[in-house]
Amino acid sequence: MIEKDYFMRQIQVLVAVLLRILNLTAGKDFFTAKAEIKDAVKLTTGFSPEQIKKLSIDELVMIFNMYREDANAHAAYTAKFLLEESKILEEEKEIEQSLTGYNKALEIYEYLNNNNLIPEKLEFNIKEEIKFLHEKLNHHF
Repeated sequence: MIEKDYFMRQIQVLVAVLLRILNLTAGKDFFTAKAEIKDAVKLTTGFSPEQIKKLSIDELVMIFNMYREDANAHAAYTAKFLLEESKILEEEKEIEQSLTGYNKALEIYEYLNNNNLIPEKLEFNIKEEIKFLHEKLNHHF
């Protein structure tokens, strides 16, 4: 029971961080938003966004599985944070870096989708995110 409460609080923290990142991005405070993203990815994985982007999906699954029952939520939020960072990087004309992030976010989302592992209660729709990423990568790069 205590472990379940801990995981629920951790998800609540991730939701709060995501909302803070979205607000910072909307306000064009990209510097602070990227710092929040870096901290959020470190919270969900123990690694920096740059390190996560270099790992294979198998290595990422191993990292996410350390969280046992919340592995899929950690994977979904990590992908969301990478997606938001990529949008910022694209806005800043860092196209190569944004492309890397978009591809890694898509890889994580597709893993969750293809293996029927999409968490039920998320603040965003992974299937819509996958559609967005496919359109972004096929038409804009």
